[in-house]
Order: sequence, then C-alpha cells, then structure tokens
Amino acid sequence: MVYCGKPSRGCQCCKTRRIKCDEARPACGNCKKSGRECPGYPDEFDLIFRNETSATKKRAQKASNRNRSNTSFSRSLFERAALDPKFPFFDIDCSSPSFWVSSIPAGLEYSVEAAATSFFFRNFVYLPLNSGSGRGYLEYLIPMYNQASSDSPLQLATHAVALSALGNYPGNSRLKVDARKAYGRALNKINEAIQDPLTAASDHSLMTILMFSLYEAVASTDKQPTAWSNHVDGAVALAKLRGSDGWKTKESVGLFRAIRMCMLTSAIQRAKPVDEYPGPKGWTCDDNFEQNPANRLAIISLDLPNLRRYAVDVVSQSPSLNKNAEIMHIMKMAQEVDGRLEHWYLTLPEDWGHRTVRMQLEEPVDVFNAPQWQGPVHIYDDLFMANIINDYRVSRIFCQQIILNMSGALSDPAPETLITVHGMQQHAMYVARTMADDVCSSVPFHLEIDLQPRARDSGQEIHAAEATGGYFLSWPLFVIGNTDCVPMRQREWIRGRLYRIGQDFGLSSAQMMTLAQKSVLTSGPSFP
Repeated sequence: MVYCGKPSRGCQCCKTRRIKCDEARPACGNCKKSGRECPGYPDEFDLIFRNETSATKKRAQKASNRNRSNTSFSRSLFERAALDPKFPFFDIDCSSPSFWVSSIPAGLEYSVEAAATSFFFRNFVYLPLNSGSGRGYLEYLIPMYNQASSDSPLQLATHAVALSALGNYPGNSRLKVDARKAYGRALNKINEAIQDPLTAASDHSLMTILMFSLYEAVASTDKQPTAWSNHVDGAVALAKLRGSDGWKTKESVGLFRAIRMCMLTSAIQRAKPVDEYPGPKGWTCDDNFEQNPANRLAIISLDLPNLRRYAVDVVSQSPSLNKNAEIMHIMKMAQEVDGRLEHWYLTLPEDWGHRTVRMQLEEPVDVFNAPQWQGPVHIYDDLFMANIINDYRVSRIFCQQIILNMSGALSDPAPETLITVHGMQQHAMYVARTMADDVCSSVPFHLEIDLQPRARDSGQEIHAAEATGGYFLSWPLFVIGNTDCVPMRQREWIRGRLYRIGQDFGLSSAQMMTLAQKSVLTSGPSFP
C-alpha cells in the first residue's frame, strides 16, 4: 500500500471550496461566516483506514517485495497509517492539550499495533471527563506505556486490547487473531516478571494484569468468564503483597482502586465474601487520598458481597425461629446499605444531575426494536458520569432483591412481622422499578453520540463513542432484565437493546451475556 497524501479532516464544504477548514465543532468557522450549513466531518475510522483501488494495492505489493521489512504490513487495513511517517498519531503526553501530532510516540513502532494503539488512545483513553467521574486506571496507562520497552508485557497487553477492540469493527475480525497472539506473548512475559519479587507487585505488573482483564471483557468469547475472574484474583493477590502502606503515589492509588473495584464486581457476581486486605483499614486504606463520588460509591458497595453471601447461607438453613430472626436482620441490613446509597446520590454535586431532552408518551409497539422505552430520555455531562450513576442504581436494585428474596424465605411469621415485611416488600419493588426506569431513560444517551456533548465536541469517533456507551450499558441492562419485579414488556425491550449492542460488537447472544457479566460494576474501564 502506498502513501496517498495526508487525509483531510476538514468538512466537505471547505474541501469543495479548497480552503483550509478550522475543524471547529459542531460547525466550522468558515461555514458559520459564510452562512452555509456545515455538513460535518468524515468518520475518523474511515480517515485512518481508507480503502484503495486494486491497482494501488498491486503497486504497494511490488514495493513491499523490494523491501522485505514491509511485508508484514500488507495484511491489514492499518498499513497506510503504520507506514506513513506523516500520519497524525495521537500525542500520548498526558500534559499536552493536543490530541493529534505529526510524530510517533516513544516506544510505538511502525506497525499494525502502532495504528491500533494510537486509535485506541485517541478514542478510548484520553477523553475529557468531569473531574468527579474519573475512577478507572486507563488515565495512568499512557505514561506507563511510554516508559515500558517495546517487548514488555505492558505494551504487548495494550496492543492485544487495542487490536481486539478494533477487531469488533465491521470487516476487521481478522485483527482478533493478531490480538490473541499479542495476548499470548504478554502472558508469557508477565509470568516471567512475577517470578521476581521486585517486579511482581510493581505498578507496571499490576497495570498489565488489569489490561488482561480488559482484554477478556473486550474479546468476550463464550469460554472466558473464568479467565477474567482469574486475572482479577491475580491482581488482588499481587496488591496484597504491597500491603496497606504500598500506595504512595496518585498512580498507584488509582491502580489500587481499580483492583478493588474489579474484586468487588467479581465478589458480587459470585456471591462470595470480599477478600480481606492486610492492615487495620482493609480495603479503605486509600482514605488519605481524595475520594471523589465514584470512589465513595465503591466503598459503600463493599458491604454488598458479604450481605449477599450471608443471605445465601441463611436461606439454606432449616426453618426455625432463629432463621426467621436472621432473615429479618439481613433485610434490615439491606435497608441500611440502601439508605447509605440513597444518601450518596442525594449529596452529589449539582452538575451530576441529568437533564430531560425528550419524552416517549406511549409504550412502543415494536418493543424489541424500539430505540427508547416509554418515559423521558435523560442526558448527562459525560458517559462516565452516567455509568457511575447507573452503578448506583444497580447497587440499590441488589439491595431490593435481597429484601424481596429474604421475605419469601420466612417460615410462618407472626402477624405483626407480616405487616412489617409487607411494607418492606412494597417499598423494595417501588425502588427497584424506579431504578430500572431511570436506567432505561439513560439508554439513548449511551447509544447516540448526538446526545453526548463531550464526545461530540472532542471529535471522538462515532463508533467508538457508541461502543463505549454500549459497554457501559451491558451490565445494568443485564441486571434489570433479570429483575422479577420489572414488567415483562420492559424486560423484552431491554433484551432488544442488549441484542443491538451485541450486533454492534459483532457478538452472539451468549457472548453478549458474557460481556455483561464481566462489566465492572463500580469501576468500569473507560473502554468497551
């Protein structure tokens, strides 16, 4: 493949008039000044990976034969981007306000992996966020990636994630083969690294394992839930080696919090107790660092796995007065956790609130294919904020499910107990349905970039923005789609939205369920 010239990112109107476009969004300055309607900008994905004619491909093949070092590039749509030294790669210096520069970042070679990783950084890592909605670990990936060598497990794991993610784009499934190869090489490298006590629990090793867990979520094959949970368990084990005093920097605290969130998700889904963490403060040993709303939600949610495990153990007991007393105790504990969650929501900063932009007055006729459920459409400042709010709703639904399940396990309760339980049941169903309705109101925002001002104004590629939204939705939709008190028609609509997300990801129904179950409940990675 040969170089066709630097692709223009200007609007079509400026291209036609052969003038320089300032690429302002949502409409360029030239169109505004001349009173023209700006037609918008070309798709970023198409700009990077343009198709060429067969004649051009033949010329590229001849050039490749003359230069053996280029033969490996002829197999992918990523060739032009990888081979062109003027191609605008993403500037991975976190301090730079610029998204694109005409240079190759340190440690990034000319290759398929280079183009994929550049696109991954640009569209999924370095995005403008509300200051209170940052809670993941990907914001620390860029400097670590720059510091790592080209054959390090961290760079290989990053390439695996980037290639797998772009392999979900239509027509690029073959990239998943490259992703699996990079993943395998990274696994071999990290297995060597963790044999050394000095590198086993380093920031780079922990980041690598978190990237493995992200790869398992992105790849979403039918056989990978165990692999994902194994990576989470491995990250927890390495984190414990550092103890409660091993987190001194902002970057290391970010990794600790990400590992805690992954552990929390795994524990909730498997109804297993939270692993104990060494030190008097346990999993809250990051208290000395600033807690934003996302991290405060995680700390509140730490009680959920143990409560669910306690409930499972009590239900398995034989009927007795003592069992009834324990059941009532569990229900009250669930109410207490739910109260703390509600207080978290009521004390959020004002800019965390949603805005209603449209209303669906009637239930859709074609429930499975309808883009919106009956009721309002809510929009938020950014996807990550909406994701955190939906995690709050899911946590409250779990509390209501515990109350409802426990009430059904009572054996011959006294009349006064029945009155109390009935009131708790009615309130639990009301809260669960309200939370489910609010999640449904956020669905169009997640799946339509036109409703996402931060993504749109920053120029994020459309498919990337909507895929991120789809990833964030998979877990809350999976939960409310399996909540008994949610009406059947609404659950049918939810299944339709999950099917649509699966189609966008190129996943089967079974794979979509795997993706949903691996979504991170309280620390969703900033990428689909």
